[in-house]
Amino acid sequence: MRRLKMFAGVENRERGAVSVLVAILMVALLGFAALAVDVGMLYAERTQLRNGSDAAAIAVAQKCAKDVNDPDCSASSTLARGLASSNAGDGISNVSSLALDKPARTVTVTAGAQEAGKEPNQVSLFFARALGVNTAEVTAASSATWGSPKSGPTTF
Repeated sequence: MRRLKMFAGVENRERGAVSVLVAILMVALLGFAALAVDVGMLYAERTQLRNGSDAAAIAVAQKCAKDVNDPDCSASSTLARGLASSNAGDGISNVSSLALDKPARTVTVTAGAQEAGKEPNQVSLFFARALGVNTAEVTAASSATWGSPKSGPTTF
């Protein structure tokens, strides 16, 4: 088949222009992929950490409500660390702080992401590495209070 030419003797000077546009737009494409995949992964990790810190705070508050001198009613509770890790999808999380205020009857647990052999509270990213962002910090905090209610409506 013969190729039709508009002007005889004039060459097409725009050959390869599409490859230049694709190369330039690849950065935007990787940015959107990073936004979709990596941010979605960060939200999923934060949800797992929130579940773990909620479970840990409630369990420590229940132990403290039963007996303030219980070994799990302390800032070094192994129960809190175990519950935070068991709620993580990979089974590993880092309880970065457990603040226990016995006179005010409150406990606050802050859990952070943990990857095997990596820094605490950091999550490795996949597509964002192409844009120069290798890790992101992910933490979640939960509080619980124990004791009798002080105010509120009655159900009589």
